Amino acid sequence: MVKYPVSTQKTQSGYGVSLGVLNALLFSLNAALLFVPIISVRMKYPILLVGQRIFYFVSAHWPIQIPSAVRTADPNRLGFATLVLSLTALLCVLLLVTSQFRLVAKFLRVVPGIIAVVGFPTYIRLLQGIPVALYPEPIAASVCVLLYAYGKWKLPSLVGLLLLGLHFAFWFWGTPFQIWPGYPLIAFCSAVVWAIFLKQSEKEAG
Repeated sequence: MVKYPVSTQKTQSGYGVSLGVLNALLFSLNAALLFVPIISVRMKYPILLVGQRIFYFVSAHWPIQIPSAVRTADPNRLGFATLVLSLTALLCVLLLVTSQFRLVAKFLRVVPGIIAVVGFPTYIRLLQGIPVALYPEPIAASVCVLLYAYGKWKLPSLVGLLLLGLHFAFWFWGTPFQIWPGYPLIAFCSAVVWAIFLKQSEKEAG
């Protein structure tokens, strides 16, 4: 058996931990950005008011003065941003604290990739609707993610990255929907980090 120097082992371990944290963080942010607008539109209760109350409570007790440009911003935007950040932090901390459990570890090895590629089309479907003819594309994308997650993806990484980019480009530029570019960008970053995290985990396990 080949023995690595201690410094190399520490570097690899630290790199893996950093990737794990980043994978959980980007997944949490991506999920929050998908979930908050959907519930704010679908729920009868004005959920953005909850975000506004959280913001005003935090700003009243925050030790550092919040810039006036932020405090006087549109209340709905403040509520939305506060809910997204709060949900992101809560979900990320929960995942990191419980990541030692086998079920959570398996969750982080599969679900972030699926949500990254399927969440964005689902978001468009729920808020604006999409033609039935477009359904096969996210289904095919999720199949590719599952193949990658279970080590069945045989195409080069560059091909996978190109297909991933085309997937998000199609849903952002190829469909007649007005979408904030942050949604596909964060989802794309989440998918890439998830794929790197998965490869690194396989190397460490091997």
